[in-house]
Amino acid sequence: MLFRGICNWMIFSFLFVSLAASANAEDITAPSAKDINWADETIIFSTFDCDDFSGDTLIINGVITINHPEPSDMPQTISIKCSNIKFVTGGRIETKENLKIRIPGVVSGRVEITNVRGVVGSNAPPTPERWKIRVARDGSRGSSGSDGDDAETSHKGDWDSEKGGRGEHGSHGEHGTHGDEGAHGKFGRFAGKLSMRVGTFAPGSIIKMEAIGGHGGFGGKGGRGENGGKGGDGGDGGDGGDGNLLHSAASGGNGGNGGDGGNGGNGGNGGNGGNGGHGGDIFLYILDGGKPPADVHLASDGGLGGRPGEGGDFGIGGKGANGGKAGCGGEGGKLVGWIRVNNDGSCGTNGIKGRDGHDGRKGPPGIWGEEGKAGNIGRIDMGFVKPSDF
Repeated sequence: MLFRGICNWMIFSFLFVSLAASANAEDITAPSAKDINWADETIIFSTFDCDDFSGDTLIINGVITINHPEPSDMPQTISIKCSNIKFVTGGRIETKENLKIRIPGVVSGRVEITNVRGVVGSNAPPTPERWKIRVARDGSRGSSGSDGDDAETSHKGDWDSEKGGRGEHGSHGEHGTHGDEGAHGKFGRFAGKLSMRVGTFAPGSIIKMEAIGGHGGFGGKGGRGENGGKGGDGGDGGDGGDGNLLHSAASGGNGGNGGDGGNGGNGGNGGNGGNGGHGGDIFLYILDGGKPPADVHLASDGGLGGRPGEGGDFGIGGKGANGGKAGCGGEGGKLVGWIRVNNDGSCGTNGIKGRDGHDGRKGPPGIWGEEGKAGNIGRIDMGFVKPSDF
């Protein structure tokens, strides 16, 4: 996919233009003995003309990196003009800027020119704070019921025993919050433009020009959902009041129900992948009458969109709490300490256990980054031009 823009000579749409002024390979001046050699170096300029150095042929030996003296966020234009140019084995020109090369004479060797501006976008940075385990607040325990007063028959008064108070229900655990969205991948950088105008290619020469956009960075994993809080235990029931010779014992209070556990939060969406950078325009023109290269490779593909991040892990539901214990009934009245006149009071019922909270759902993945567009909306031009347009 990366090299879907690769073109070969059989599929080029050549722009044959009528020759306005006679020009052919035999008219091209052959390289002279005066050469300008660039060998494995970084060179800074905006315009280079071999004539300014009384040079005839520019020799490219090793990797030549060309930078503009005033770099910017946007690509600057760099121009090279020489009568002839020769690429020796391993020779390559690379730049982050827009590069225009004009060679009215002969181009020879294995020509390789690459725009390296389209770097890959950074992957989403790690966000461990979004992935750590978090737990929502637990429910509180219910208050216990109060004990019932005993029965009374004396100078203080005459009343029945009281039933024990019911224990309060435990409060529910809080639901977990949903996880945050994952961090997004960075966009891939767009590539600069490459343009080359050539008089003719020497026999056996080949050319490779690439201005490929950077791939988008990968999205980050979504945040983890918060675990649900545990429910609070129910309060115990109060004991019933004791009876006496004239009054029955009272029953114990019921235990309070346990609180439900809170639901776990859903995992957060995965981060989106970064968009791919656009490819740069590529133009290769040959002077009408000049010889084409033996092989051609031109690629201006847009970068691939970044892979989306995985959805966040779900939060676990909180546990339901236990119900409160029932209160016991009061003792029945007794005569002379051993003959029971009234029965003991009955015990209350235990509280019901709370329900467990539901687990959350795993978060959905992010969105794939958009693929970068090919250079100049897919346009890679190669054709012949007349001298007046050269």
